[in-house]
Amino acid sequence: MLVFEHGRSEQLVEACVSLRDPDTRERELRALDDAMTELRISKASIVTLNEDEVIERGRKRIHVLPFWRWCLDL
Repeated sequence: MLVFEHGRSEQLVEACVSLRDPDTRERELRALDDAMTELRISKASIVTLNEDEVIERGRKRIHVLPFWRWCLDL
């Protein structure tokens, strides 16, 4: 999902059950990293069931957060 603020794309949001599996984690992070580069976006989120962390990739920041917290932040 691409979130727009003031008519400009600001943030990408991805959803998956869990990032615990290394293959899933790498696939999701690679896809977001590529999209962030293409769209020139510096922040993204991955919504999961229970995980909570921040992943730094250069100047890019990916917030991994549980669904309930993402709902509260809307």
